[in-house]
Amino acid sequence: MTLKQLRYLIAIVEAGSFSSASRRAYIAQPALSRQIGLLESELEMQLLDRQHDGIALTAAGRQLYEVARQVVQKLDSVKDELKSTRGAPKGHVAISIPATAADLLLPEIVRRAEQRFPGVSLTVWDGLSREGGQAIELGKVDFG
Repeated sequence: MTLKQLRYLIAIVEAGSFSSASRRAYIAQPALSRQIGLLESELEMQLLDRQHDGIALTAAGRQLYEVARQVVQKLDSVKDELKSTRGAPKGHVAISIPATAADLLLPEIVRRAEQRFPGVSLTVWDGLSREGGQAIELGKVDFG
């Protein structure tokens, strides 16, 4: 199991299909399929149900996806922290905010973040409170 394979699994799950993930990850679809096939062979279990309109996670796939998200997020965070020790903070922060609060709070949050942390990119997930909670649970956002 490699970090690259975990990143590809995450990309496929989040894109919803092999073809969308291959475009986003800049990898040929057959190569992406091969990497997932190798991962499934190594684990001796199916991770994804391939369907005509995309993919669905198996129970094992869901479990590995959740762990992979945590591992990749932690490794990326450590990399950013190490780079930040050389100067101003750098990296990526994802937040979740309910749509009802976004109109009121988001402009000020973005303005202050850009002023205080120019090396940090900010991604905002807006939506219903339930969706925000799920994004936090799955590790798609840092806080909400």
